[in-house]
Amino acid sequence: AGEVGEAELAVAEWFHPCVPALLEALLLLMETLTLSEVLGRSGLRMMGVLLHDFARLGAPERALLLNRGAVTRLVCVLLALRGGDVVGSKLHQELAPAVATVCLLVRSAELASDPAEGPADEVDAVVVPEGEDKWDARVLGPSVSAGVTPTPFAADMRDGEGRLLLVRLGRRDLQAFLNRVFLEEGTLAAHAEMAQALRHVVASKSVCSETLRIHTTLVDRMIECTNFKNTTTVAYRAYMSALMDMLLTPSADTPVFVEHCLGPMLQRAERLATRQAAGDMEFVYSVAKLLYKVALQGGLENTMMKG
Repeated sequence: AGEVGEAELAVAEWFHPCVPALLEALLLLMETLTLSEVLGRSGLRMMGVLLHDFARLGAPERALLLNRGAVTRLVCVLLALRGGDVVGSKLHQELAPAVATVCLLVRSAELASDPAEGPADEVDAVVVPEGEDKWDARVLGPSVSAGVTPTPFAADMRDGEGRLLLVRLGRRDLQAFLNRVFLEEGTLAAHAEMAQALRHVVASKSVCSETLRIHTTLVDRMIECTNFKNTTTVAYRAYMSALMDMLLTPSADTPVFVEHCLGPMLQRAERLATRQAAGDMEFVYSVAKLLYKVALQGGLENTMMKG
């Protein structure tokens, strides 16, 4: 079997007509929730769990969500809910399933061209025309798809018949995922899933220019966590975990990015070792552990020792 033409494919090949309509209704409902409604009940979390469970069913389900604009739309949900003084663990718990869904979808798609041409910190809402059940995907038969090499962190996009569904993550979706606020809040909500998705992005040569900005965002936010009323909050752990996973990714340009990431971290650790307020020594230990792990893979040669 070779490549199947797009004209021969339709959403109906995999789904009953009510499925796209149900997903659209669910996304629209999530987009209408306010911060007070989210914090007052667990509806957002339950809807996020439903979407995540649906996405985990298989490649056709994830392709359908990608084609409904779910990545940008779920990012917009988080951006709309973030604000005011009521932001913390409760909100992050409610957002965790939705963030995990975004991460899974990002890992399920081919990355489009480098998003550097457009602002990654300005994301508008996505409106899907009523009744539009487009299917923007290439389907490759087993013999053709054998030559396709995804990143080591990509989700499996083969259907039950062994065909490979190739769905391209558009520039708009990639900009939404790399939005600074989403990177910060999403990492707090689901740091393990965010780390996997970020590693998928970093491993893609088409968006390599974004890697340094991702690392810098995580480092800056982590250092901010050490300035909370002259103490270090446990929130830094999520950023440290995600950053550690990324720096230890074999495909990353470790010498270059270690220089930019660990320099500010070492300076901050040195100051905290002197201050010794609540949480400071844990941060210092975490930085030392990261240094050790990076050194084991040879990432410190001719990079960090010069300072």
